[in-house]
Amino acid sequence: MQATEVRNAIVATILNGAAVSNHINLEGSVLVGIRMPAAWTAANLTFRVSMDDVTFLDAYSGAGAEHVVTAAVDRHIWLDPSAFAGYRWLIVRSGTAGTPVNQAGDRLVTLVTRGIG
Repeated sequence: MQATEVRNAIVATILNGAAVSNHINLEGSVLVGIRMPAAWTAANLTFRVSMDDVTFLDAYSGAGAEHVVTAAVDRHIWLDPSAFAGYRWLIVRSGTAGTPVNQAGDRLVTLVTRGIG
């Protein structure tokens, strides 16, 4: 059987001296993976999500824990798409809500998405 899913790559940019990326429009897709850059100031990833690109909230699990992805340089990280389903807008954060980590250079984090519908 041939796969028919369409996968796309969207670049989230975290600028030098910042901990959060630009706003990412996931319209018609869901996040399924992350490709980490070769240079990265050590920090895990967390997320802010929005349905309207105005009100962003920190992403938490149903158990009340902040959604943290263990990150390191030069790796592909598979994600459970159900954790991001229903949100059109996303911000990638270096570090956590309580302890953001500013990056020591511009960082391009590649978000791998899958089309929905």
